[in-house]
Amino acid sequence: MDETFERLRSLFARTEGLDPGARQRLLDAECANEPELRQQLEVLLSHHDEDHDVLGSPAPTHPSQVGRYRLLEVVGSGGIGVVYRAEQDRPRRIVALKLIQPGAVRPETLRRFGREAEYLGRFAHPGIAQVFDAGTFEANHGDQAYIAMEFVDGEPITHFARRHGLSVSDRIDLITQCCDAAQHAHDRGVLHRDLKPANLLITQIADARPCVKVLDFGIARATEDEAGSGDSLLTSTGQLLGTLPYMSPEQLDGRPVDGKSDVYALGAVLYEILCGRVPLELDGLPLTEALRVVMHESPRELGQIDSALRGDLSIIAMKALAKDPHRRYSNPAELAADLHRFANKRPILARRPSIAYEVRTFARRNRGTVVALFSIFAIMLAAIVTVSIFAKQNQNLAKKEHDARSEERRSRYVAEMNLAGEALEDGSIARVRELVEPWSTTDESGIDPRGFEWHLLAASCHNEQCVVDTNEVEHDVAWVDADHVLSHESTGGVLWSLTTKNAVRRYPGHSNDFVRVRLSPDKRLVAVTWNDTLRIYERESGDLRTTLNDVGTTRCIVWMPGRGVIAYSCTDGTVHVREIESGTGIARFSGNYEKLAFSRHGHLACASLDGTIEIRNTTDWSVEQKLDARTHVFVLGFSHDGARLAVVGNPGCTIVWDNASGRELRRIEQGGQLLSLAWHPDCKRLATGGRDQVIRIIDVEANRVTSLRGHANTVWGLDFSPITSASASASGDSTLASAGEDGTIRTWEPDDVAATAITRIRLPVAARNETYGMRMAWGPDDAIAVSLPAVGEAFVIRGGSVVERSGRERQWSRDFDVEACMHEDSIEIRHGTRSERVTPPTGSGVFSHDNGGLVLSRDGSRVAFSTRGEHVSQVWVSRPFTETTPICVVHGWTPAFAWRPDGDILAVSTVSAVRGIRAHDASTLFELPIRRPTVLAWNGDGLRLAIADYRMSIHLWNTQNETAIRELRGHTMLIRGLDWHPDGSRIASVGNDRTVRIWDTLSGLQMLQLRLTGKGFAVRWHADGKRLVVASDDGVVTVYDASRTR
Repeated sequence: MDETFERLRSLFARTEGLDPGARQRLLDAECANEPELRQQLEVLLSHHDEDHDVLGSPAPTHPSQVGRYRLLEVVGSGGIGVVYRAEQDRPRRIVALKLIQPGAVRPETLRRFGREAEYLGRFAHPGIAQVFDAGTFEANHGDQAYIAMEFVDGEPITHFARRHGLSVSDRIDLITQCCDAAQHAHDRGVLHRDLKPANLLITQIADARPCVKVLDFGIARATEDEAGSGDSLLTSTGQLLGTLPYMSPEQLDGRPVDGKSDVYALGAVLYEILCGRVPLELDGLPLTEALRVVMHESPRELGQIDSALRGDLSIIAMKALAKDPHRRYSNPAELAADLHRFANKRPILARRPSIAYEVRTFARRNRGTVVALFSIFAIMLAAIVTVSIFAKQNQNLAKKEHDARSEERRSRYVAEMNLAGEALEDGSIARVRELVEPWSTTDESGIDPRGFEWHLLAASCHNEQCVVDTNEVEHDVAWVDADHVLSHESTGGVLWSLTTKNAVRRYPGHSNDFVRVRLSPDKRLVAVTWNDTLRIYERESGDLRTTLNDVGTTRCIVWMPGRGVIAYSCTDGTVHVREIESGTGIARFSGNYEKLAFSRHGHLACASLDGTIEIRNTTDWSVEQKLDARTHVFVLGFSHDGARLAVVGNPGCTIVWDNASGRELRRIEQGGQLLSLAWHPDCKRLATGGRDQVIRIIDVEANRVTSLRGHANTVWGLDFSPITSASASASGDSTLASAGEDGTIRTWEPDDVAATAITRIRLPVAARNETYGMRMAWGPDDAIAVSLPAVGEAFVIRGGSVVERSGRERQWSRDFDVEACMHEDSIEIRHGTRSERVTPPTGSGVFSHDNGGLVLSRDGSRVAFSTRGEHVSQVWVSRPFTETTPICVVHGWTPAFAWRPDGDILAVSTVSAVRGIRAHDASTLFELPIRRPTVLAWNGDGLRLAIADYRMSIHLWNTQNETAIRELRGHTMLIRGLDWHPDGSRIASVGNDRTVRIWDTLSGLQMLQLRLTGKGFAVRWHADGKRLVVASDDGVVTVYDASRTR
């Protein structure tokens, strides 16, 4: 607090109780040489002595019509302004009309009114009330001003939160909206200076997300106003500018005010909305005492009021409420960012005040004791703070102004795409749609920030053909015919029409017990069990056919194909096989059985709780073989031809056996808990689903996995329609039905099953060490070539399946007219009908795959390869069909090298730098100081080079002038693969942290992150920019296809 204000406060306290004569003598003595101080003091005393009886004489009133506006009712008033709900005649609409109180029309208030209208005209933000019109009109008491604004029918933020009992996360969401609106105003050069709950109204339409509206910029100030001047505490009439509980210390002591004062006010509102009280209780205090409390006393920490608010949230609020503006967040956006970090369970940037700061605060509270000892230190500190303030101001003035609307839109896009990526990984498809769909159209600015990430996310959440909302948890589903499915609900079975999406018939069980439902193989009967009861219904009529009352508490029921026989397991571990018509028991065997499955060829599979599976024949029910799943089995089922048995177990494991030999064919680890299984009629594919909400279609023979996303909760039931069904597509394929805990039944078209946005193909490799150093390239006809140099293997994938396996690494030129094949002792280059072999010079050693390997230039004109001899490693370049002898360009070990697109320059990584080497004479063109680079990738323009280093950073460099562009950070383990999008707007990266990340090269921001099944080793964009392929060390090749956006 400065000396002038301290003296003003002291004199006011001494004079406010004196009679006029004594007061005048004291003013004469104390202010003889300080006329400005005396004038301010007399204004304060005049306001203090003023008679506030407003009922003594009638106040002037406003007319009922102001220009185009008819006044309807008063909705709010303040010191100088009154707000009416008014009706505008053209266009006809309800507006908020703000007028000056008839008795308060003065030049100063007119100027303030004009400024408010000007400021409101700068804004275009959904969180700030929109201004429609402003002007003046002739009134009985002279010229009057008005502002017509958007009418906001809402309630103060604190009242709304309290009335609706909002959770902490919902309250934080409201405050972040306030911060976003305040930042918008700051970006347009306006400080609000009176943010408080009464000026932060909440509107909500039905069940939509509550929205904040910021009102009343009556005492706002432009940031371009004179920077060095302090702000007056009072108007010329002695009225306090602001609301004390929400005013920052610098507002109260006359210091210059910037955006951090609005941060203080937002912190006060955050404090109040979380704990229900203002930070500092000032009610009933004299003005001088209230000023002292705000200047010197700190609010209680939130954690002391409510233990649930202890920790990061309390630290954020206290940082926003710091007395020293330099210790607050720099702007509302920083406060909102920290609240987002807290909400997303990420580390916040705010920290508790240091011991040194606490000491300085103590010194300010006890100035008389410590001022002598620390006067020199205070002078130095003040000088440093002053220099820092001016330096910051100069830096802000020098920074170029960006278009605020596009920047805000782009920032929101980046945040929402990353949130959508997280939701996709969590299986929350409804959340993905919520975040992605608003970006399907551009706004009025015409700016479209969408890239590969948006198209991929949009394509990932639109697979289902039909959705039936049942409003009940659906435990299972079975096809009846082309238009009907049977579902299993908590109260029994329900027959649904897919055309009308209505329930056609119900097959009741007992609502207080867990019910099990099963459709017979011939679709004629429906079995429903609960407790000791089993009922058989006619499916078509719904009539009860028979009841068995002694079945015991069942775990699983299955029908035997071709006969009126049903088998069920009970909680005592026994299995019973009975005829339906007579109820006669056919077989009974004891064990610890839980899950059952019949084949169409005379076998019953019984799974025990310990993972043992017994295969019994249905002639004498004897055990023919035993299988060990080595996991708890949730569901099991035979393929339609009876040749294979599949089970899903915990955690996330799918196992397929050959039924005849008992040989395990596939064991696929998928993650999560799997709870449902269905075989496709072609007996080659099966579908699984579970708690991660994702349905996976596994091609057992092609070793391919595709994913279907749409359910918003656990997938409990799956069933494929028969190929002969009328529901099948024209191609003769089958339709998949699924049932989930989200209360929906969904059907999926075969085309969507075959071509989803994310497809995983598993290579036939035995162990992870075989995939070390794997490389990949796109080939002709959208083929994908994957090389495993560690074991001399190579695969070609086409149409989602491995179609070729050889021992040769293969690469192609950009136009696929030149092909390079790595043999054991040479590299074969093919161009049309011509072919040439490139061999390492004698004595240079053998081809080295972990020393850079083989790289064909994009134009196919040159090839680079590495060799390793007894004492030295080398990198060679050759120009096939032109230069017959390779040229050595590097002596020494190098982890990576990459051709510039024109094939003239080879970028090579060394221990301490990245060198650009001219291919024709091995001279150095550039040298970039990156320590221990691991991966290199050229952009298509041949100017920019992306470099990954051992610190998990990606560096973008301009090789023409050898300047660093920016650094991309986010990976938490070693980066192994990089590639530029064909248009240069994005970079894809993969690494040992098992993620693939998409980066915006202009801003350096991460646009999307998705998890891989293993450590990422290689990544390549397709030339169309719509497909991305990633290879990981577990032998899985993942194709991300963004071309299927609807």
